[in-house]
Amino acid sequence: MLPLSFSARNLSRSWIRTLQISGGTCLAALLLMAAAAFELGMRRTLSDQADPANVIILGKGSEESIQRSEIPVRTAAILSSSVKGLKSSLGQIHVSPQILYNGYLDCAGRKDETSIRGVDSAAPRVHKDFQLLSGNWPAPGQLMVGRHAATQMGLSPSALIEGTKVVIDNQTFTISGTFAVPGSLLEAEVWMNLHELLQLTKRDTLSCVVATLDGAEFGDLEAFAASRLDLEVAVVREKDYYARLSGFYAPIRAMVWLCSALVAFGAIFGGFNTLFTAFSGRKRELAALQAIGFPRWQLALSLLQESLLACLLGAAVALFVAIYALDGLQASFAGGVFTLRFGPGVLLLGLASSVLLAVIGLIAPVWVTLRPSLVDSLR
Repeated sequence: MLPLSFSARNLSRSWIRTLQISGGTCLAALLLMAAAAFELGMRRTLSDQADPANVIILGKGSEESIQRSEIPVRTAAILSSSVKGLKSSLGQIHVSPQILYNGYLDCAGRKDETSIRGVDSAAPRVHKDFQLLSGNWPAPGQLMVGRHAATQMGLSPSALIEGTKVVIDNQTFTISGTFAVPGSLLEAEVWMNLHELLQLTKRDTLSCVVATLDGAEFGDLEAFAASRLDLEVAVVREKDYYARLSGFYAPIRAMVWLCSALVAFGAIFGGFNTLFTAFSGRKRELAALQAIGFPRWQLALSLLQESLLACLLGAAVALFVAIYALDGLQASFAGGVFTLRFGPGVLLLGLASSVLLAVIGLIAPVWVTLRPSLVDSLR
């Protein structure tokens, strides 16, 4: 049996060849891991936001888009008094009227589009993971920003700190604080007083009302919507709404996979070509080893060891880059911001792809090198 040191010494004979194999493997593994982290990050952000106990009341015909929805301002008060069994704490019913408005925020002379949500004090009750990280709840003339709002707008985090003056529709507001709702799209939004946003946008309607169920059932809210024809509202479970939203972004996730796969395949086939060139050119060397008594299966195993060592070297570099350079990076899309996480499953995908490249890429050169007779190989 040829020792492992023989395979390692062969790799050191041509550093350029080894670097080509390792580089192609590294690129392919890194792209596949990045695509997987992107897919999982977006899916996790959209799914984790939904609270199974929350129900969204919005305009009939706008069940798939809160932005397009319009319902009367009195809907929240009517809902609170008409439906029994909604969750309450300290005498406050968990019913939150909200407006979602896509506008431009001017910070230091730079205008960026962002999602602005008009809320009242009930919002933290229906969004149970809400955390006020710094500052205070916005008073009149103030607003607070999600911790990822700056990233969504392409600004540095220091651009939207507490006390900063910003302009929305020619009106100046002061940032009162920063909030977080871990794992949700809300962290990329700007929140302000509901009534101020009504005045700012010259609206007399809400976008939606979010209510949390306790003793009540979803059917009770469906009955409420059916009985109040004057409100023209529909109800949808929050988890169902964000499941549809996740489906809306499915083509984007598929495009990321496709682009990553195309580039990865290019790197893989480049690696195949390098492996073929490297090993098929050693036909005489391997024939000489056969002549002194080494069977072909041992030579094939030695080549596999070389291929695995080169590809695993590239995989190690890819894992290092993923863990120490890419893990925790934030990626923004039209709906918000999510974080890339390279967990064990993603890292295993990169490692498995490297091993697969080493094994599959060796089939052709082994066939070409070891299939001919010993006499033909020695010529």
